[in-house]
This record gives sequence, C-alpha cells and structure tokens, in this order.
Amino acid sequence: MLIKRGIFRYKYIWCFFLVFIFLFVLSISLLQIAKKQIRVPFILNYAINGYDKKITLEKIHISNCPQCGGKMRYYNRPVEWVSKYYSDGQTKREVAKRIPVFECKRNRDHWCEVDPAGDREN
Repeated sequence: MLIKRGIFRYKYIWCFFLVFIFLFVLSISLLQIAKKQIRVPFILNYAINGYDKKITLEKIHISNCPQCGGKMRYYNRPVEWVSKYYSDGQTKREVAKRIPVFECKRNRDHWCEVDPAGDREN
C-alpha cells in the first residue's frame, strides 16, 4: 500500500484555496475600478469600464492616429476641474468631469472623444 505524503496529500484544499484567492483579488480589483470610475484596457480589444460606479465590458476598436499614424490609447480624460481653497492658503484641484477618449501616444494634442453609446445594440 502506497502512503501519500507531503503537500499533495491535500490537493483539493490547495485548489480551493487558490480559487478563493483568485476570486478575492478579482473582486477587489473590480471594486477599485468601480470606485475610481476608470477604464482599463482588457484583452482582445475589450475594456472594463467603471463609469457611474457600475462595471461594464466595452468592445473597442483602436486604430492608428488619423493625424500622424501613431498608436492610440483609450482612457478617461479629465476635462473640467474644481478648485478647492483651504484656510491655510493651499489650493487643490479635483477632477469634476471626465470623458472617454482615444489619445495618440506620440502627441497628446491628437485626441478624439468616444461616444460610448455610438454603436450600441439593443
């Protein structure tokens, strides 16, 4: 009779533990995306969007920059800020509004706004 010894004795417990850790890390990262209301590029031209504190999966098609031919990146660009003044004389700017854009990696002035409901299917 062969006696199992070592770490392989409890392989089902290890599998359960690894799946639990993976799901825990995944849920924490999705909560951070929703809390910060950011967009994160994903694999195969998909992006995870945390807009309005809801997680959505977006299909995007990123082509080259129409002006210079450089690569584009997809993210939420801040367009409006609110200045907060404190009693000790400090001034801090907080982002009031963000919009989804494609921005050229070569030149930050080359960017175009994305309409998230432009190709929506019902």
